Amino acid sequence: MDDYLDLTIEFVDRVTLRGRFALGGSSFGAYLALGVARKRATKLDGLLLAVPEISHSPLGERRDASLVSSPMKTVLDIAPGVPYVEDTNWLQGLPFRDVRLDLYHGSKPVPAPTIFLLGRQDSPYRYRTYWRLVPTFPRATFALLDGASHAL
Repeated sequence: MDDYLDLTIEFVDRVTLRGRFALGGSSFGAYLALGVARKRATKLDGLLLAVPEISHSPLGERRDASLVSSPMKTVLDIAPGVPYVEDTNWLQGLPFRDVRLDLYHGSKPVPAPTIFLLGRQDSPYRYRTYWRLVPTFPRATFALLDGASHAL
């Protein structure tokens, strides 16, 4: 994952000629954009993170049980006769882990205007984990859309 982030930063540096830029990403792209924001915060004019991945570790490491009192129902659970289960077992077989950079507790604030566009039904844990970023994103707006999943 560090290689993905390094390549993304190298691309941004080349395209922007190491100047100022705005950046957006969705899902895995938002995960990488968060890493770029942590590394290039002083060059960032704006940031959009849409349904960002928390991490690429197995499910047990992605869930932040301390922030959740009980699992949420998804929009499909509410529909009669249409149960929904998030199947993330396939993550267990992936050979990579998270970037070594601490994306969630960065020591320096990211001063750029930032929008976190989150789906309430993306996962019972994902959107709540991003609340911990508030202290280092002083200009952040969090939009939590009910009825929206990861396909937002």
